Amino acid sequence: MRTKNERMDLMPVWALPQSRNVGGTQSVEAFTVTSAAQVDVADVIADGAIAITGTNIDLNSGTYTSNNNSLTFTGAVALESSGALTITSGGGGGNDIIFTSTIEDTTNDSDLDLVAGAGAVDVQGITGAGSQLSSFTVTSAATVDVENVTADGNIDITGTTINLNSTAYTSNNDDVRLTGAVELAAGAATTTLSSGAGAGDDIVITGTVDDATTNDTTLDLIAGLGIATVTGNVGGTQSVEAFTVTSAAQAGGGGCD
Repeated sequence: MRTKNERMDLMPVWALPQSRNVGGTQSVEAFTVTSAAQVDVADVIADGAIAITGTNIDLNSGTYTSNNNSLTFTGAVALESSGALTITSGGGGGNDIIFTSTIEDTTNDSDLDLVAGAGAVDVQGITGAGSQLSSFTVTSAATVDVENVTADGNIDITGTTINLNSTAYTSNNDDVRLTGAVELAAGAATTTLSSGAGAGDDIVITGTVDDATTNDTTLDLIAGLGIATVTGNVGGTQSVEAFTVTSAAQAGGGGCD
């Protein structure tokens, strides 16, 4: 019988039958897939780190939790479950959630929620480029780094600092909400936030907006019949290249420098 403090380290081509949970009754100490062409996993709960490496990583269930450490997904991730899919780190400083590649939702019905507490969320690949997520949420993080994100429903990101490292953050049918100090880090480009464009499909930035370093990024908000709101100053610490609201029923908020 495997005890709680045993480490699970898998190196097969197919990592785990997708219908089997890991740590569902008694959490394992740590869970690692060192290498695989294809990884399929249902729920995983570990006291320590969860580190999964594979060419393709299929998340087939709704709960991936490290009680006291980080979660790292090294490879292209596909969300294969429907409804809520929550990834939770230990919540302390350094208890991070990291994706090194893309995230896709095979059937556009997964609501991805990343909960890092005082840890960081780092999504290094595009989210929803080929198969949009149902929704994309970061409930908590000290620092959030995200590339392009596309969701059919809402995009809702909360972090002390939110680094927008690319150019397109799009909800097809709902809101885009950023709660925290936003840094535009796409370089000499335009970063566009687009809501679903219907009445009530709003864009809300609760915090300041600054260019990350070189004053070369333009911010464009496209809300259609929705409301565009920025509560903090734009460019107060580091000026942006330009600030545009292409469309909105109403636009308001803080000042622009």
